[in-house]
Amino acid sequence: MVDVIIYIIAFLMTVPMFLTTVIYFLSIKFHQPVWKAVHAAVNWSTIFYIMAVILILDMTFDLHVIGIVLVFFLLLLGLFIYLQWKFNTEVKVTKAFKLVWRICFLLFLILYICLVIIGIIIEFM
Repeated sequence: MVDVIIYIIAFLMTVPMFLTTVIYFLSIKFHQPVWKAVHAAVNWSTIFYIMAVILILDMTFDLHVIGIVLVFFLLLLGLFIYLQWKFNTEVKVTKAFKLVWRICFLLFLILYICLVIIGIIIEFM
């Protein structure tokens, strides 16, 4: 049973687009508004895109970037908290975290697509 769970998690880390699609369609089934389904898919699949990019960089280029990703995430969060404090004088950490999380989704989705294409090109050369 433990092996099955490990294989499912490994598959979702390898192909996070499948997870995003499944979450999106399940959310549409349970939530009527499309935007809630999109947000649910983004929120639940971002961590898998981050892990997939880290693993692809590690396996393809032998780069260990976990620390860099964490520092980038914290710097981006600090930047948005600072900007909230500067413009609104009221800091909402949850709002800043959601914004950083969505930016990370977009960034790591693009990185994932680019790295998959680069990996395919490297494999065939």
